[in-house]
Amino acid sequence: MRVLAEMGLLLVLGLALAWLVGLRSDGVFIAGLLLAVSVAGLVEWLRPAQWSWVLCTAYLVIAVAVPSWCAFMPLIAYDTARLPALASTGARAGARTAASGRSPSVSRTAASRRSLADAMRSAPWLSAAARWIWVLPLIALWFARGTDRLQTLVMTLVALLGFVLGRARASSDEARRALLHAQDRARESSRATRSRIADIDEERAQSIRMATLGERTRIAREIHDNVGHLLTRAIMQAQAGKTVAKATNDTVAAQGFATLGATLDDAMTMVRRSVHDLEDDGTDFAAQIDDAVTSFDGISPG
Repeated sequence: MRVLAEMGLLLVLGLALAWLVGLRSDGVFIAGLLLAVSVAGLVEWLRPAQWSWVLCTAYLVIAVAVPSWCAFMPLIAYDTARLPALASTGARAGARTAASGRSPSVSRTAASRRSLADAMRSAPWLSAAARWIWVLPLIALWFARGTDRLQTLVMTLVALLGFVLGRARASSDEARRALLHAQDRARESSRATRSRIADIDEERAQSIRMATLGERTRIAREIHDNVGHLLTRAIMQAQAGKTVAKATNDTVAAQGFATLGATLDDAMTMVRRSVHDLEDDGTDFAAQIDDAVTSFDGISPG
């Protein structure tokens, strides 16, 4: 939208300049106006193409022979200032064609584009000349006979204004593309960082769970080995005392040992149940299965 507004402003400046210098609004002038607008639209549409500068060059060649068309030179200068670098355009086109694996004829075309890009890089003045080619009609007008050089100077200054405006717009567009690219890379980096943080949190939670389960298993084993052993000894001693009391016909002692044995049996049952619960909770079968599957990764069959 800003480009269209700037083009419209430059077109109005060209018309105002033509009115100030007293150019006749004949058919040739109207044809130049229509052709300048058409060239501006086509260049804007085909601007990423490598040969978009040809349209501007064709208009400028005609403008050398038709001096009245120099009134629209600000618009053409604006377009030439925004043309992409020929070397980078040719290199990108050749790289895309080479990466797509096209036919030999297309490959030859890509090779020629790359050769053109190499030539442009070896002679950077060619790209600058393509952008400053709009001065040729003005130079021809300056040295033409019977030309008011003050009017030509004013046309040149207005055209230079269009060129500067075009370069500013091209720089702004390039900075905007660079900003968008940087934002895309920042979002991608942020997304990767969040994913990595989530993985680290998951690994930490899994490590804490495994450590907790390992501690529960250790406690269950110690209870089973120590407390269970002592309770077994106490049960055996109670049974032995009960047997001795029965042998000596000591009914009270036998009943006391029987009660003690029942209490110890209940205690053993509760300890056994608690130990089993701890051992069951202390074994993460899902994690063990995942570890087993991971250990087989990378093993080729056969």
